[in-house]
Amino acid sequence: MGAVKHLLHDQQQEEDQPMPIFSELKSVDRYTRAGHWGKFITCPSCYSTQRVHHFAWSALGCQSCKKMVSKNEWKIHGDGTPY
Repeated sequence: MGAVKHLLHDQQQEEDQPMPIFSELKSVDRYTRAGHWGKFITCPSCYSTQRVHHFAWSALGCQSCKKMVSKNEWKIHGDGTPY
């Protein structure tokens, strides 16, 4: 029950924060780590946001536009939040 409450609280905070400009986001590189809770990455072609829990891949298919995107082209959200 506490975990659900925690997720709802985090989701509410995320809605209040503005989306960073795509050019301000950092590119994924070989030193990028996901951490315990994962990281949010943004597709460079359709700008959709997805959560990943590891970076052991060289290219990833976007779930929104279905395009295969190289690892170095994805942009990562620095603080772990999608917004």
